[in-house]
Amino acid sequence: MTAYAMNPVMTGQRPVRRAVPARSSRPARLRVQLIQTPAARARRRGVLVAMVLAAVAIVAPQAFANDDSAPPVVFDTYTVSSGETVWSIAAGITPAGVDVRDVVEDIITLNAMGGSALQAGEQLLLPEVG
Repeated sequence: MTAYAMNPVMTGQRPVRRAVPARSSRPARLRVQLIQTPAARARRRGVLVAMVLAAVAIVAPQAFANDDSAPPVVFDTYTVSSGETVWSIAAGITPAGVDVRDVVEDIITLNAMGGSALQAGEQLLLPEVG
């Protein structure tokens, strides 16, 4: 917030008395003077710092972004049938030499499931195992 003085008495100047015509074609002009107090300067400096920090917060994430990102992760979508469990689905997609428990954990984590309960018709994302 910046303080401005619009009254000549506040700026230490003597007021000027002028005769005011009954009908003036020009609007009255006020002289606006910036007050230079330590508190006003500190306030302006604080506003400037806040504006610079806001600009940095907006621009900085783009400065660190690059086009050499990892390839997109591909997931398969699976519709659960009646009577299926996470274990049976995981066992069906797990190749030889990979532990089914790891695939079950990946399915539960990927779908943000609280447990292993499934409903028929539910859509699951399946990790690419291999």
